[in-house]
Amino acid sequence: MPAGGSPEWRGVGDPLPRRRRRVEAGTAVSAFGPAAGGIAEAGPPVVGRADPGSSPEPEPESESEPAPATPAPKGEAEKTAWSPIVSSNWPPPPPDGGDPDGPVAFVPAAVNGEVAAQVVDAVKIYGYGETAVYALAGISVSFGKGRYTAIMGPSGSGKSTLMHCLAGLDRLTQGKVIVGSADLSSLTDKELTKLRRDSVGFIFQQYNLIPTLTAIENITLPIDLAGARPDGEWLNSVVDTLRIRDRLNHKPDELSGGQQQRVAVARALATRPQIIFADEPTGNLDTRAGAEVLHIMQDSVRDLGQTVVMVTHDPVAAGYADRAIFLVDGKVVAEMFDPTAERVLDQMKTLGG
Repeated sequence: MPAGGSPEWRGVGDPLPRRRRRVEAGTAVSAFGPAAGGIAEAGPPVVGRADPGSSPEPEPESESEPAPATPAPKGEAEKTAWSPIVSSNWPPPPPDGGDPDGPVAFVPAAVNGEVAAQVVDAVKIYGYGETAVYALAGISVSFGKGRYTAIMGPSGSGKSTLMHCLAGLDRLTQGKVIVGSADLSSLTDKELTKLRRDSVGFIFQQYNLIPTLTAIENITLPIDLAGARPDGEWLNSVVDTLRIRDRLNHKPDELSGGQQQRVAVARALATRPQIIFADEPTGNLDTRAGAEVLHIMQDSVRDLGQTVVMVTHDPVAAGYADRAIFLVDGKVVAEMFDPTAERVLDQMKTLGG
């Protein structure tokens, strides 16, 4: 915190205009290669008069025998087809600041210490042609190890898309996602599955507990699926931190909503992941239960050294974090250190949230 005791925050003075970024009709976007049928095609050629003095090209001898096309170098076609290409008659949206009268591009502060995860020049496009939308428009942001970060933004700002790409649940159209030392874009599906199982924890709004398993069986399920044995000392510390020891032999329908979410948090912590992603973790809880879960996540960072990245629309939830970043139209437009619910709410009002 800066001198004087006031929390530090950084942001953009004026809110960005809310706009959809569309790719020009007549083009296609390849995000996943030929398996998804994605190719990039330019629009039709422009037909016009030849330049004076130029010689007209000879017409083919017959329509049934067109002139053969020059083949591409061996391997180039496959390489081009598999590359994440954004093709358009219009260029991708320029960075903020490209317009002299627009807002200056915001650059998040560099992480002080070890980086747990980061995105670099991240672009995510959904759809193609007239329906194509930039969910992420070339952002770069890092998340520090042993820190609690909240991702905020109005509806449609790209905050859930950012988290899904960070967690390896979705792939970027362009750019990089790095978790620890692993570049997710270079991993096979099998390697990505192993990384999600061993290095990433998930906390969902819907709990996603197996109804036929007890609480302890749900907690150790990822470890059992990996064919490993749980670390007893670590597991005991997690159970005691979450205060669920007396509920370990109960099934989900015998637990309250807050207790079920505690079990879900314990399951996320059980494998000692490099990072935990929480998607609206208090969305289905009442105020008291939600506060308990947020305190527990805060304690897991401070007492257990865990890294947590949380997507939320709730300023109160963001107030538990060490840092909040704000997205609008797929771009990071502000960040705040040591946030409070009141200051987060004021910031969201300026962004139209």
